Amino acid sequence: MLLHKTDFDPFHRTSFRYLIDFVFVPEELRRTGIAYNMLTSPLAYRLDLCAVTSNEESDALFKKACFETITGISLRDKRKME
Repeated sequence: MLLHKTDFDPFHRTSFRYLIDFVFVPEELRRTGIAYNMLTSPLAYRLDLCAVTSNEESDALFKKACFETITGISLRDKRKME
């Protein structure tokens, strides 16, 4: 799991957060609960984490781990998506 410190706080709860940049699990180990275990580890609970997701699979993982998520939107005109 790759994190970075940021002052970005979409929920306006703290003045300092860690943003999850990337959660990597080798393909042969996917769907075994490894990513979920990383997100629910004691270390993850000690940090004030935030995630911006880009797909439904990621949304489901973070929701299962009791995170609030923001679904990422590609840089297109949102009016064309409606």
